[in-house]
Formats: sequence, structure tokens, C-alpha cells
Amino acid sequence: MALHKWQTNSEELEKLWVKEDMVSGDPSQVVEPSGIPFKVLGVPWNKAEVSLYFGIQNLVTFLSGRVNSKLCLLQAIHRIFDPVGFLGPFVLKIKLLIQEIWKLSLDWDDDLPECLSLAWNRWCNEVPGLGELRIPRYFFPNMFDVGIRKIELHCFSDASQKALSTVADLRILFKDERI
Repeated sequence: MALHKWQTNSEELEKLWVKEDMVSGDPSQVVEPSGIPFKVLGVPWNKAEVSLYFGIQNLVTFLSGRVNSKLCLLQAIHRIFDPVGFLGPFVLKIKLLIQEIWKLSLDWDDDLPECLSLAWNRWCNEVPGLGELRIPRYFFPNMFDVGIRKIELHCFSDASQKALSTVADLRILFKDERI
């Protein structure tokens, strides 16, 4: 059976796929022939760096012609695809702003009040920074080579009047007692 749009960063697996004629196309490609990056769960994957990143050019282009209205704000937030929640803190800012706008009962094309317009513009100015965000696919690429004795996952949750939050930390104890 030929696999379609399958990618790996394992050279051994790539060679096996080619040898067994199991893939259509070139598994060593970094992007699809159309120029679109390969994706994992809908998030662009940099195969060479083995990291996930966020393609924000569509959002940046949209925001370059933005207006300060409820409609524009909602159109912007729907251009962010983050199924895993890596951008949660960034997206939360705009969701809280949407709540404030809703309380004012503004029509779709009404101008935002100045205080909300300032917050909206601040958020828009932070968007280009998302393009620099890289999330490594591996936490421990050589886990067995570095002498890890124990890995613990610590999770904390809290709530406020505005939002809920959860933080997960990894605590690593090495064989030489370093933490």
C-alpha cells in the first residue's frame, strides 16, 4: 500500500519506504510540491529542525488592513489554528477582549471604544512575534544517553474571575543527582 503525504525525520525509515516502494512522492522533501509546509495535527512542521511552528502570514496580511471593529476582531481570531493550545496565553488576551466588546452590545461594524481599541492594537502588534515561536518535537532526543534517572510531571490548575489555567512542568532527576 502506498502511503500519501507521510513524512519522517528518520533517514532509516525514509530509505525503507523508498526501497519498499511504499510512498508516493519524495519523503525527503521539506515542503509539499505546492510549497505548503508539511503539518502535524494541522500545525506546520519544520522537518529539518524537528520543530513545530505557526504559519501566521495569513493573519499578518489580514491585520495589515484591519479596522477597529468587533467583526474584524472575530475574523482575526479565527485565523489562528492552535489545536494543542500552545498559543493559549496569547489567544486568551483576545478572548477576554471579545467578552468586553460583547458586554457593550456593539454592532458588528461599530468602532471600538478607545480603551478597547488600544488593547486590540497592542495584540495586533504582538502577532508577528508568533512567527518566531518554535516548539521542539522532542523534549529528550537522547534520553537514554544523558543519564536520566527519573522524570516527574507536575500539573497545577487555578481559576480567576476571567479564566482557567493549567501549567504542566517536567522535573528531571539525573543519575548524578542533578535536577
